[in-house]
Amino acid sequence: MSAVVAAKILMIITTASAVPWGRFSTAYFVSKGISATQIGTLRLVGFFAKAFAYPIWGLISDYTQNVKFTLISSIFLCGLSLILLRSEYVLNTFALLIFIKFIRSGLNAVWPLTESMALLLIKGKGYGQTRMYCAISWGLCSFLVGYIIDRSSYGINLVFYLTWFIMFLDIIILIVFIPSPEQQPQEEEEEEEKKNMNKIVELQKEEEKKGGNANNEDNSSSNNNNKNHNNNNNNNENNIINNDGNSSFASTLSNMKIFFCNKDLQQFYFILLIYGFCFSLVESLLFIILEKEYHASKTIQGLCIFISVLFEIPVFHYSDYLLETYKVKKMFVIAHSACALRLFLYFLTPLQYPYMIVFIQLLHGFCFAVMWVAAVRYAKLNAPKTLQNTSQTFMSNVWVVGNGLGSFFWTFSYDYFQSFRICYISGCFILIGLSYYTFNYWDIVDDDERKKNNNVFLNNTNNDGYGNDMEGAVGGSRNNNNNDGVELRRRI
Repeated sequence: MSAVVAAKILMIITTASAVPWGRFSTAYFVSKGISATQIGTLRLVGFFAKAFAYPIWGLISDYTQNVKFTLISSIFLCGLSLILLRSEYVLNTFALLIFIKFIRSGLNAVWPLTESMALLLIKGKGYGQTRMYCAISWGLCSFLVGYIIDRSSYGINLVFYLTWFIMFLDIIILIVFIPSPEQQPQEEEEEEEKKNMNKIVELQKEEEKKGGNANNEDNSSSNNNNKNHNNNNNNNENNIINNDGNSSFASTLSNMKIFFCNKDLQQFYFILLIYGFCFSLVESLLFIILEKEYHASKTIQGLCIFISVLFEIPVFHYSDYLLETYKVKKMFVIAHSACALRLFLYFLTPLQYPYMIVFIQLLHGFCFAVMWVAAVRYAKLNAPKTLQNTSQTFMSNVWVVGNGLGSFFWTFSYDYFQSFRICYISGCFILIGLSYYTFNYWDIVDDDERKKNNNVFLNNTNNDGYGNDMEGAVGGSRNNNNNDGVELRRRI
């Protein structure tokens, strides 16, 4: 089995295992008499648990260099912990329910680990074409599960048995059929970086011949800098060879400074946080009002998910083209605007026509898929090679924190105002403001230029370099007055 096919199967089976409980847990809690505010509180607790757990799972995966085993462990623990949520005593004791929700969510790092494993299998190429199989699986399974629940004598309790069954199949397929991705050893990464630096030196020599003696002083300075970089590379290689696993782990922790020193990343996480806050209106409140206000069947709820992913598929399929054409910033603006329109249409939908919600779900592809492709790309380009798994989990971390805060806020507002329309129109205006902020104030370096700068310079800096001058390490071309140096970086 090729790595690309394995990545697609991985997306399908892992997504399918998350559908029964992940999509219909809200309906289950509503059937047990749990209020919207309590459901929002549970989601908030779950998201904050993930916020603490995701970076830990990512670091474990990077440290062990075995993302497959880490993923299987997370799936198994999630399935095991689900047993506790069937207890009537737990459901009637809200404090205990919160505690179990926190523990279970902390054990659940299935999705970011799946994405990290898929990226490793496909070597970062064709992510959108692979990610679309997740959308297909999510849509089809949601519709089928809803249809089965409506026609089963077990009712909503069937979500437990379906979840355990699919998780069991997921683990078996992972063990037997899905190969472990090869995570590039750090020694190989250092060797690749040396080659990049050698290319820079060669290009500089070519520029010296063309430019004559006019820029001899600048060129000699650049050569000295390159020598320093090569010396740093040699020292890093010796450290890698001589140090044990503990020192590698310490180096991994020190590299986390990049997430807190890069101003572009800080803005990116802020935008992602606010967007997740507003997007939670779709993830949490919609299915509560479908149960309580529209009295929609589980089939309609599942159909909403199925329709929503129809536009995800073409977006993921043509993601490379979209990223090349619109870049990250414009794709985020498109997502914000589409989500604002979506919430406004929810606001206008009469209670007598629940099927209208199904058609509004067509906007989901623009609201989520466009945003997610851009976010995954941005997180990947701005992370050192040794922190690729951590980068994806940290991005997911910010997303779930935003979702958690939003879930609690919007469900509480729904119970307080007794009107979901106030929530939707409020979220609509927040998204309009976020779109304006993103378009006018997010100063983002071009993706291609950032990727090239990242590959050549970011991983060649020492640990002190991350903390002292992050702007120079990541976006050196932004403030570099040496045009020759900028041109050399762009040519590599």
